[in-house]
Amino acid sequence: MTEEEFWSFIDLLGGAANQLTTPALAEALARQGRDCVEGFAHLLTVNQQRLASEPLSGIPVRDVNDPSGGTPLPLFGDALIHLHFAVVAAGRSRFQQIRKNPNQVTDFAWDFSESDDLAEAVS
Repeated sequence: MTEEEFWSFIDLLGGAANQLTTPALAEALARQGRDCVEGFAHLLTVNQQRLASEPLSGIPVRDVNDPSGGTPLPLFGDALIHLHFAVVAAGRSRFQQIRKNPNQVTDFAWDFSESDDLAEAVS
């Protein structure tokens, strides 16, 4: 699978991986067969690793479920991994923006539950 193909599948999510968007991704991947699913999973891992190499750790980031007016928490560990999934699910343009300027991650409220939904779609 090429990077272009990977991002075209990510585009099926419409910017967020959730229970409404991931079934379409899972169906599209399944129609293409096992090699496609494996290629997608590989590039998902590669793109998460690219984000892991960026200085996102410790940046205070808002989750869509945070209380209104609350102070965002710096992300480490599992929360940071959830953010990586959310950034990939947001699409190529946002992914590239965050890689170029990691502090832009604070400009958005992210849905950290996206890691579960995206991982389930690939499985």
